[in-house]
Amino acid sequence: TPPSSATRKFPAKLKGVLFDMDGTLSDSETLHFKAYQVVFDRLVPAWSEKNGEMTRDYYNKNMGGKTKLAALEQVLPETTSEQRERLCHDLEDAFNVLAKTELNCLPGVSELLALLNAKHVPTALVTNAPPSEMLFALKVLKLEGVFDELVPSAECSKGKPDPEPYQEGLRRLGLDAA
Repeated sequence: TPPSSATRKFPAKLKGVLFDMDGTLSDSETLHFKAYQVVFDRLVPAWSEKNGEMTRDYYNKNMGGKTKLAALEQVLPETTSEQRERLCHDLEDAFNVLAKTELNCLPGVSELLALLNAKHVPTALVTNAPPSEMLFALKVLKLEGVFDELVPSAECSKGKPDPEPYQEGLRRLGLDAA
């Protein structure tokens, strides 16, 4: 049996922790995948007719871990920037509908965040989610006000996987990567 959080030795040199949102706080990638399926089936029928139903493998290779805009630019290069912006909003709306009933914290997340807070270890959330989606998810997960800093990649010149959003999180916590 693993020791309880009260008996685990806490790293004394821990200066701060950066968290990702999707796949770290919750299994939100599954909901993003479902949102892409719904939006593409409803609003981009030509893509579905050409490629068939979107699979999780296709989503993981082409959309997962990217900003919605970057993913749409890659898989729908023939669309205009205005069309992609509208699809981004539609994807966010579809995610929010799913999140209301299906989004939950992964096991241990709340306890870890409470322990870090009790030990006065600063935390930052770094995510590719749009700011409004990030705030909505934090509300659903009951994690509003838990993080010292929130860093949506929209506030950076590049989104993840580029290191800039993580570097910004460190900067906001007053830390460096060394």
